[in-house]
Amino acid sequence: MTGALIAVGSALLGLVAGSSITFWATRREELAAALLATTVLAETLRTPVDAAALEAAWAKHQPALVIYLSPRHMQDLRSRPAEKLDELTELFWNEHQAFILTPLLKWLLQNTVSRRLERVLGQGDSAPQSPPA
Repeated sequence: MTGALIAVGSALLGLVAGSSITFWATRREELAAALLATTVLAETLRTPVDAAALEAAWAKHQPALVIYLSPRHMQDLRSRPAEKLDELTELFWNEHQAFILTPLLKWLLQNTVSRRLERVLGQGDSAPQSPPA
């Protein structure tokens, strides 16, 4: 009986460890794609390109950002200067470099990537405005 409990416990522990590592690897890939997207888009905005080339860059790199940004922020980001993309690049870089336990601790403390993105992109500039009195 004890041997069966040890076997079940070991199997569950292995499942949790394997799932955690897979989740972390997938998250790192997604963060790397978002990091590349913000870097390329910021550099594209800094160089003189025509509107078609800029639109092509957005079309190519937008899918990597969609999982992190709300639709409102995706629309707002197009009108932002390259410096805002640089801030996002820094955030994605820091998240990408974090060890597996760091994102878990941040999540437990409710300091999620979404909340930090909201701070970088600014809550106040897209919040509904009350009508003037």
